[in-house]
Parts: sequence; C-alpha cells; structure tokens
Amino acid sequence: MEIIINNIAENWELYAIGILFFDKIVALSPTKYDDLLWTSVKSVIMLKRIIGRLVKKHGMVGLLLMIGDYAVKATKSKKDDKIWEEVRVLLSSF
Repeated sequence: MEIIINNIAENWELYAIGILFFDKIVALSPTKYDDLLWTSVKSVIMLKRIIGRLVKKHGMVGLLLMIGDYAVKATKSKKDDKIWEEVRVLLSSF
C-alpha cells in the first residue's frame, strides 16, 4: 500500500492528466449512461476525501457524534432521540 501511495505522490501530474483525459472522453461520448456512471465514480472519490478530512479534523468519535446529531435532528421520533442519547453516552466514553 505504501508503494502505491508513494507512486501516486511522485506522479500525481500524470494521474491528474489521465483523469482529465478520461473525463473528456466520457463527456464526448454519445451515450448518457457512461456520463452517469463516471459522475457516480467521481462522487464516491470525493466523498471518501471529505470523510477523510473530517476524520482528521474531528477524530472518528467526533465525526460519528456529529453525524448522529444531524441525523437525530432530522427525525421527529422521540424513540430515535432516546436511542441516540444512549449511543452518544457510549461513544463519548471512548
């Protein structure tokens, strides 16, 4: 794994050119399905990067607490609130 990361770090320009080239090929193709697939792949890559940054900033427990708080605020169920309080106490103990 370390070899792959070092290779990407040393040759990031080539990887960026390759991704941009592939992006243009997909954009020029006549079908819309490959555009949808490529957009989905790029979205997953970006989501992984965003999650990685949030874990570095808040830590794993902090990120889980933040996501849980947002999810509980979005629901109107008192049962969810009660369950989240128990889970929050457990996560906070780590």
